[in-house]
Amino acid sequence: MNIEDPVFIDNATSSPIIANEHDNITLKCHVRGRTHPYVTWFRRIKDENNHTKVVNELLANNTDGQLQLINVSRYQSGFYQCQLTNQISEHSISKDMELRVLCKYKIDIFFPPSFSIHLYSD
Repeated sequence: MNIEDPVFIDNATSSPIIANEHDNITLKCHVRGRTHPYVTWFRRIKDENNHTKVVNELLANNTDGQLQLINVSRYQSGFYQCQLTNQISEHSISKDMELRVLCKYKIDIFFPPSFSIHLYSD
């Protein structure tokens, strides 16, 4: 059996990915290898000081190279990584993608008794 290390065959999803809050997003890594590569998706987590942690959050394991994000929120903005491995060789490679989720905001400021300010953005 010929063994081919996993490789990315194109930039299926370019980075950064810009999405609106509540959109459905599909991140894609098109891959090749023999045996067919196994794709693991991670998201880097930020700590309370907004610093990227070394620890990754495992999101999905599959062989189709896709990660579905349904009804995305501003809290899902950040860096996503697809990591390729195959079952025979120990070789693995990864690709990072950034997701930026745009959100609407609303600020209501009330002053007694009847004066108020409403700020909206789209």
